[in-house]
Amino acid sequence: QAIETPAEGTLETYGLTFPEDMPPLVVFDLKDNAPRFEEQFAVVSMYAQPMAKWTKFTADEIDAAQWLAIFPHRHCVEMLNFEQAFCYCCSPAPYSKDKGYQHDQEQIEDLMIASIPKRTRTVFYAADTGLGEMFVDERIPEIVAARGIAGMRFRRTLDKKGRERVAFFQVVSDNIILRERVSLGHGEAYSECPCCYSKQIVLKDEQLLHLKGKPEELPGDFCMTERIFGEGIAHPYYLVSQRFYRILKENKMLGSVRAEPVCFTGE
Repeated sequence: QAIETPAEGTLETYGLTFPEDMPPLVVFDLKDNAPRFEEQFAVVSMYAQPMAKWTKFTADEIDAAQWLAIFPHRHCVEMLNFEQAFCYCCSPAPYSKDKGYQHDQEQIEDLMIASIPKRTRTVFYAADTGLGEMFVDERIPEIVAARGIAGMRFRRTLDKKGRERVAFFQVVSDNIILRERVSLGHGEAYSECPCCYSKQIVLKDEQLLHLKGKPEELPGDFCMTERIFGEGIAHPYYLVSQRFYRILKENKMLGSVRAEPVCFTGE
């Protein structure tokens, strides 16, 4: 049982049941920097695990990085035609009914999204899965054009009836960082595709993206990697130059974006 004594608003109140062998589910609200956090967390459950914590970087570390990976915090864009918009390039077998492995996929149609997020100071958005596609409203194309940002391209999005949304775009790039440039050996976990043996890489929260080569070898101000990161469904990383990052910062467009320095091995 999730909670021994049901109370108003608990999970059991809503008729949710759990398998007998499932660990107890305990939810509590206590800031992780509160003095009592460690003491209370230790006795909550033998199964309890702390939530993932992102590595925090100082302003000097961010300012010193020539390239940064960015991650929108707002995962709110519901894609309605994901299965139709992508084709899978790595089929498991000839004539197989399986669509294919999702580490290699190519977008062939514009994305149809349920609704545009309510406009706030946020300008970057992610799909509601938190992985894969990045979206922006019209403020980003405007500043990209005004400041001569190279490498960022915008693909239209559609509404439920297939009509173009004029103020909301998917972010893409012609500057694609191939998987061969990802430098393994920094604690990454990876699995091989059973069909083509390409690597799908999983980075832990405290790990940074490592690329072979030098920062100046990346073109323009915006790049994206191949879809090789994740678990189950691969997704790209989106990279911005320090110049682009500072322009976004000057225009107060980073309020809902997490940024991490990208490491270069020099190889």
